[in-house]
Amino acid sequence: MAASPEIDSASSDRSHCDAPPAPAASAFAPASGGKSNNEITFEVFVKNAIMRIQREAWGRGRDVTEIRASCVAFLERLEKGAEEGTSWAVPFDEASAAAVLEPLRLACKCNIPRIVEPALGCVHKLVAYAWIQGESSPSGEMDDGTLVTQIVAMVVKCSELANEQVYLAVVKSLLTFATAEHFLAHGKCLLLTVRTVFNLAVGVEDGNLKRTASNALLQMLNTTVKRITVTQYQLRGQASDSSALFADGTGPPGLTGSPEPGADEHKAGMPSTDETRKDGNREEEPMEQEINPNAVPAGHTGP
Repeated sequence: MAASPEIDSASSDRSHCDAPPAPAASAFAPASGGKSNNEITFEVFVKNAIMRIQREAWGRGRDVTEIRASCVAFLERLEKGAEEGTSWAVPFDEASAAAVLEPLRLACKCNIPRIVEPALGCVHKLVAYAWIQGESSPSGEMDDGTLVTQIVAMVVKCSELANEQVYLAVVKSLLTFATAEHFLAHGKCLLLTVRTVFNLAVGVEDGNLKRTASNALLQMLNTTVKRITVTQYQLRGQASDSSALFADGTGPPGLTGSPEPGADEHKAGMPSTDETRKDGNREEEPMEQEINPNAVPAGHTGP
């Protein structure tokens, strides 16, 4: 007897439900088309952002002409790499970072909101996804030549452009810069980052943007204070370990009670301190004793 369609459909549904779930795709596993998720993300955020900047850079001005040429050169490099089968390694090396940042730098410098806003969004994604990593000098001088100070200066400069969308992109980027573990700003560079967000939180008129900037400022300060606390704790731990090391007499020679190498051989040919002191006392004794006229001579028994 043939099975009814209802039974067949129920059996198929039950077998489908009983099947084990498909394993989740790894972040580094190849996705569809033989591309990894990282390469797909790169194409979505970076390539599309560069293409949008190229479309928005219309006109005959010198600035927009340079932007279009830089975007075309970057896209041609991407196509050439795809044909050769080469991918962009993460994090970017110096050459790759320079190639990506060149059209973004020109876009941020043009002072055109429709071009600056997608450029800031792309810079934010580059740091947020750890494609660009780095650390400024300990003093954080803005002319130290590090990649961190260059990117921070580029984004902070955009805050001078009076546009709410640009302000929001600046706040998001600087918040990521100040809280990322792989993108560390120190000293004056960190201070400039915090001051820029503070000025936006105080100076903007839009209520939503003001609250966003204020919340970002609190997160930045909270992260900075936590890092300072952890650093101080680590330094105190190192100091306590050094103190215990010296107290046990196992420290470097000359700073603890442990004798220096060769000290016994050196002392073998030298007189002891007591002998030197005795010899010095003998040399300082007078040759003649002072005569006391009232003293009684030895052996004299008379009155």
